Amino acid sequence: MQKLAVLALAVAAAVLAGGASAAPQQKTIRLVLVQQHMYSNPAVGPSSPPRPGMTMIFDQALYNAAPQFGKPKGALVGRASSICTIVSAQDLQCAVAAHLPDGQLALMGSGLLRSPNSTLAIAGGAGAYTDARGSASAHSTSQTRSLVTVRFA
Repeated sequence: MQKLAVLALAVAAAVLAGGASAAPQQKTIRLVLVQQHMYSNPAVGPSSPPRPGMTMIFDQALYNAAPQFGKPKGALVGRASSICTIVSAQDLQCAVAAHLPDGQLALMGSGLLRSPNSTLAIAGGAGAYTDARGSASAHSTSQTRSLVTVRFA
């Protein structure tokens, strides 16, 4: 379950990281994603481990890993929500919506259930992020935190 939560955190962090409003010339953004809540259907527990068909929803806070968005390192810069579905014993698919300064970003992709690393595609956005494209990679540093690097195309 820990690795699953880490992947979902990474996905959400990745979504939040990008955007044209951060700085048009900036091609890379770094964030810290912190999980606030996790809900699953059916519930995950010691007697019911993650299994195919299970859906999980994550609420995350997004913080600057470096000064950006006109705010210092460590500043809260947004929130993200992720919904992930386990599709096999090893794989899951996730969609993430991130609310950032001046707009929203959408991120989608699949990953390995028990991997601390993930890479997803920026699928689009709204507001200042309407034309956002690229990818986001995340690395979990704990059960509830991930470092995210977003690269814009």
